[in-house]
Amino acid sequence: MKEAYTSFKLSKVDKWLSLIVAIVAVVLYANTFGHEYVLDDHDIIPDNTHVQKGIDAIPTIFSTTIRNGAGFTDDYLYRPLSQAMFAIEWQIWPDNPHPSHVINVLLFALTCSVLFIALKHWTGNSYLSFVCSALFALHPIHTEVVANIKSRDEILGMLGIASTLLFYYRYLLSGQIKHILFAMITTAIAVFSKESSIIILLLLPLFIYFFTEKESNKIRTNRWKGLIFISAVIFIFLLIRNSIVGGLGAEDVAVADNFLFATDNIMDRKATAFYLMGYMLRILFVPHPLAIDYGYSDFNITSFSDPIVIVSVLIYLMIGGIIIKGLKNRSFYSFAGLFYLFTIALPSNLFIEIGTAFGERLLYVPSVAFCLLIAYLLTQFVQKEKEFDPTNIISFFKRLGAAGITLLVVGVLYSYKTISRNEEWKNELALFSADVKTRPNSAHMTYYYGNHITNIDFLSEQSPADSARYINEGIQYLKKSIKILELFPVAHHQLGYTYFKIAKRHHSLSFTNGKNKDFNLKQRDLYLDSAYISLKRSISIARKHIYFNTYGSWMFEVADFKGKKAYLDTSLIYIQKAVDVYPQYTEGWNNLGSVYGKMQQYDNAIAAFNKALEIEPDNETSKRYLDLTYQLQKAANEDHFTKGVQLIEQRDFQSAAIEFEKAIQTNPNSAELWTRLAWCYAETKRFQEAISALEKALQIDPNFARAYLFLGVTYNQIGKKELSLINSKKACELDPSLCQ
Repeated sequence: MKEAYTSFKLSKVDKWLSLIVAIVAVVLYANTFGHEYVLDDHDIIPDNTHVQKGIDAIPTIFSTTIRNGAGFTDDYLYRPLSQAMFAIEWQIWPDNPHPSHVINVLLFALTCSVLFIALKHWTGNSYLSFVCSALFALHPIHTEVVANIKSRDEILGMLGIASTLLFYYRYLLSGQIKHILFAMITTAIAVFSKESSIIILLLLPLFIYFFTEKESNKIRTNRWKGLIFISAVIFIFLLIRNSIVGGLGAEDVAVADNFLFATDNIMDRKATAFYLMGYMLRILFVPHPLAIDYGYSDFNITSFSDPIVIVSVLIYLMIGGIIIKGLKNRSFYSFAGLFYLFTIALPSNLFIEIGTAFGERLLYVPSVAFCLLIAYLLTQFVQKEKEFDPTNIISFFKRLGAAGITLLVVGVLYSYKTISRNEEWKNELALFSADVKTRPNSAHMTYYYGNHITNIDFLSEQSPADSARYINEGIQYLKKSIKILELFPVAHHQLGYTYFKIAKRHHSLSFTNGKNKDFNLKQRDLYLDSAYISLKRSISIARKHIYFNTYGSWMFEVADFKGKKAYLDTSLIYIQKAVDVYPQYTEGWNNLGSVYGKMQQYDNAIAAFNKALEIEPDNETSKRYLDLTYQLQKAANEDHFTKGVQLIEQRDFQSAAIEFEKAIQTNPNSAELWTRLAWCYAETKRFQEAISALEKALQIDPNFARAYLFLGVTYNQIGKKELSLINSKKACELDPSLCQ
């Protein structure tokens, strides 16, 4: 251990410094407190059924992959600790991202503080430790990690690593069991938050070698005992992870996620990895521009003949030479170089190919090495600690001198970039519209933006004129995404879904705008054809449950449009495929039940809804549809209901109304029967009777969305626009799918 520092007690100045870096971190990221969910947040938190169950789901979270609750069947990420925190936060603040953003910032601030203390322990140098941890807090590369709630896994992983370094050092000096127990706990926090945190097994020996030049027998004994305890924690983690996920590497990764999978040429993959490793160094030194995606085709497959690859290889060879040259003498440059290479090894794709080519979050831990190197260079000429009063914080900053001035200048530049970048993370529209300009040739970015502005939730908040504009713009971006990368199933899927929404609009207009009925029906069929092509293409690229379900649900509605049973049969086939691919798919089982109900196969419908309730016992949609199916089954026992349905299919609404009136005499408490009767009344121009029937249906079931929808249509037909709008809006609130 270095003679200059053989204690883990902090001076008053050190305590202030650890607090200062934490305060800097909080101030820099305070403008994220009011941000919304963005990007991967949705799969991990609000759209994840495990998280929505709150604390009760924690055992499930620790036994499944992180996206399992969002319906991902091919996920290989096991990061239960961060998701368990999200479940607890959901329990306390359901569907509220703001507290989670605050927690992210506080944990980041704590990480900066712990990093300072750990470095002070190992190096004995307050100047180096402060400048490094301050640079870490200031560096704009961390905006993705802190501003994106989902990246809690990165924050906890780094916090666990820094804390393990701290407690392991204390164990080396004291041999006290409590310190190695704390180190084991923080190691568990790190690896159960992010798998790559197992790098701590390399970092500990690295710190030991470079900062324990003079060690006693006691320290030597504690060193090995401590490593064994830490290794045991990681071994247990790997056993658990292997039982749930399997190997470390990613398989069958989409080219849009990691463009290295666009080629089978191993040498070209390695060359491209070196290209990206060079870019990583560049963005650490010059963190501009920043973006959420660095994929195909802003970056592309290259070879070892590429000049940029050659330069990158030479730079890394130079780093290797510096490491080797200073290894024997325990040079700080060797230490920083090895720290960087160890932590960049997994995310570089050079040794193990992962699920992404590059992301700023992947530099979260490696950036510590960059900050260490810069801090070391800046503090070379600072006077030694023993020459100032360790109780005087002012003296500390005065003696920083040129290093302090440089840190201040860099800090101002970094702070401006960090705060302005945080603003772009406010919501998805701000983020995607900014980054699609930065990365205009990225398949992902053009898809993200096109997908967002054609999303039903986003469009529902826009005026009719803006909605039409966004849809047209979104279609162009989705087409551009597909042009960049044709094998991009989600882009085809969203494009098809958008076409279908336009087709539905023309179908509605064919009834409300009689003068242009033929035109609207023609437009409907044109957009249905386009939707068919896009949705089928998404399935041909990736046979995923969500694509099967969308196509099947679309066919279900087309069956209503065109009154042809063949579409209903197709719907059944595709939705059945969806639940075959993903048996835990609640929405799929609900849709399957709806198709069976439409086909009057009520026993099968009941079985499907019960299956949905097995998966999610509190699913209100499943409960409502199951109850409705029981009512329909009861009504179907009466010949009047069956005749009524048949007569509707024959467009004989007057005779159908008579049959439903007789069916209601047998089952007067069926909201479905009253609604169907109202439909028949409206079709025969008996509007007031239709309204009365619908009001009766809503007395029976106040949450029956279709009754509100038909009531809105009926009021529209008699010219009561305001009442039409109120009831139509209520229908959309109860069942958004009716208005898509």
